Amino acid sequence: MVALEHTELAPRVLRAAVLTLLALIALELVAFYGYRQNPLERMQFGYAKDAGFKEEDGRLFIRRSSSRALWDQRYPIAKPVGTARIMLVGDSILRGGSYEDSAAGRLRRDLEKCGVPAEVWNLSSPGYGSQRKHLMVEKALEYRPDLVVYQANVTTEYEDSRERERRDRHASWHPGFWPEKLPLIGRIALSKNEQVFWKWLDREVRAGLDPAGADLEQALRSKSDIDYWMPRMLANFDATVAALKAARVPLLVLARASLVDDTAEMTDFGLEAEIAERAQREGFAWLSTRKIFSQGDARKYFFDGTHWTHAGHELVGAALLQQSLALLGKRCGG
Repeated sequence: MVALEHTELAPRVLRAAVLTLLALIALELVAFYGYRQNPLERMQFGYAKDAGFKEEDGRLFIRRSSSRALWDQRYPIAKPVGTARIMLVGDSILRGGSYEDSAAGRLRRDLEKCGVPAEVWNLSSPGYGSQRKHLMVEKALEYRPDLVVYQANVTTEYEDSRERERRDRHASWHPGFWPEKLPLIGRIALSKNEQVFWKWLDREVRAGLDPAGADLEQALRSKSDIDYWMPRMLANFDATVAALKAARVPLLVLARASLVDDTAEMTDFGLEAEIAERAQREGFAWLSTRKIFSQGDARKYFFDGTHWTHAGHELVGAALLQQSLALLGKRCGG
């Protein structure tokens, strides 16, 4: 009797297993297309140079993909004659809440009012430090920009280091990493790992779990340790400056600033002095966010002490206009 019951249960168990497997496959396909994530690109954690860029029928489609949260944009691959091509490269600060509300959107509208035909590409992505910004600039150079606007920031270097460590760790095709390469299950596993497990685990214990990890001492440092991260950021920035000089593309650098606690005071993290010295030596233009926001109470330009409000983006866009016109050899209205 027991054997008979087991025999009758077998098809049900098999059917349930098959349905579960089909449901998982369907969900993975939805994640693959819905999240616009190529699993191989996702495991590059932002270090895949071509992620988010697709060429088709003479047009370039830019969109969110894997670890690049780019705004959807479309441009002709071949630069239109008489049209200036300006590309903004930065992190979530310069990216803004939408393309139209970002400094890039304001700059494009202002150039249009000035009668200057121009494309303004916003190639900024959250958490990007100098390593991934350099990759973005290298990608941008493939499309012959007339000007690159680069947002200099030292507080996202930790994210770059962490994501590079992840990329190196997940480059292996060991079976133990296969689930993490899936579009849906991989995302869930990574999210739980970050939001639950690592937050609960003691930092010293965490370090001991992976003694062969990629520079764990570096990864465990505070992201606000400016003295540690500044030399690394500047070394990558120097490589970016050299690449732009070799391509003979003008560079405009925007030095980041943030509010100090809940006051109207701002800090540049010591970045302005470094950028100013390099600007004089290398011959590029630069702007101080701290100076741009010095008009009145700076708190109205920040919504969290780091990211800009709409008013902040508008002010930065207006400042970029004057410098961009000068570097492009254009005049507003003529």
